[in-house]
Amino acid sequence: MVEHKRIRFFPYLIILYEIAVYLSNDMYLPSMPAIAKDLNFSQTQIQDTLTFWFLGASSMQLILGPISDRFGRKSVLIIGGILFVLSSILCAMSYSLPVMLTARFIQGTAICSLVAAYAAIHELYTTKQAIKLLALIGAITILAPALGPLFGALIVQFAHWRYIFWFLVLIGSVSVCSMIFYMPESNTQQHSLNIKHILRDYKKIILNIDFVIPCLAYCFLVAMYFIWIFESPFIMMEVFKTSPLDYGIAQAIIFGCYFIGAAATKWALEHFSVLKLVVMSTWLTIAGAVLFVLSSILINSIVIAIVCMVIISFGTSMLFGPINRIAMEACKQPMGRRTAVFSTNVSLFGALTGWGLALINSRTLSTISSLIIICMLIAASLIFKMKIPATISD
Repeated sequence: MVEHKRIRFFPYLIILYEIAVYLSNDMYLPSMPAIAKDLNFSQTQIQDTLTFWFLGASSMQLILGPISDRFGRKSVLIIGGILFVLSSILCAMSYSLPVMLTARFIQGTAICSLVAAYAAIHELYTTKQAIKLLALIGAITILAPALGPLFGALIVQFAHWRYIFWFLVLIGSVSVCSMIFYMPESNTQQHSLNIKHILRDYKKIILNIDFVIPCLAYCFLVAMYFIWIFESPFIMMEVFKTSPLDYGIAQAIIFGCYFIGAAATKWALEHFSVLKLVVMSTWLTIAGAVLFVLSSILINSIVIAIVCMVIISFGTSMLFGPINRIAMEACKQPMGRRTAVFSTNVSLFGALTGWGLALINSRTLSTISSLIIICMLIAASLIFKMKIPATISD
């Protein structure tokens, strides 16, 4: 009975932890100009603090996946949570670029520990239950990018940017304590840490085309968000002269629609097949991307850009859960290794997107809308080539 209650409660533990982790990026965004001014960072240097967070987020999955296969999912998550709290303290006390970059890198590594969480979800629940839970977790944890910029903007406007990190210390500590007492252990089969076997499994996963196609599709969908996340603070607050509070409200609207779409996935799965849901959502997202690029060239309005991102957000929110599960179902290797490869690719896309945008260095709506539609068209071409396993095709 106790274990059954833990399994029911487990998704909410992951939601709390994931919100804390993603807030470390989303609450941070509106504070970037203030931090740059306060610590005398250039625009490139302050953007490096974002890139280092994404580098940290892509650095440890391939190690932590096999470790969680061997020692369990719970211990990996708890250690990741402790490191998150310590790095947030370091960010709050930082006065130099090297310290801030180091702290942001360690803070980003908390993302890596989530491979254990998602491995546990795929192990504890059936296919449709897992898709619904992934959608639910996505819907609630999207509160981080939806409300994070708004909360961060309020802190910057009425207090000091360092309080953002002290808030993260608080919520991270609560999350770690909750996992210690209430998280179930889903890994019932301990796999060895034989390097040869691990590398063999990774090779099989990477060469599995049925895994690679949905994984890459997912990455290009996420890349659209990365483009908006990296560029929107400067475009809105410096080019269009909006306030940090206005920026936070805009992000709340955009990602609030992600919340609505992700929550609607549960209803959609009761009425449509996974294939039909994926196809409809893909075309809706394409429409939003096309409208974005046309409007940015013809009108160049930040309001219309936000409306287009709302459409994109709603469409992609119904794609992430099914695509994630399709990729996982394509492999037979230990779940920790599957989720490790998947999440590493997603995080690397974040870091590469940051570097690419720094090289382009163009703060215009037409540029970011063009990049977004390119990512969407690539993602769509991959989605329509995906092989949906028989276990989730109905």
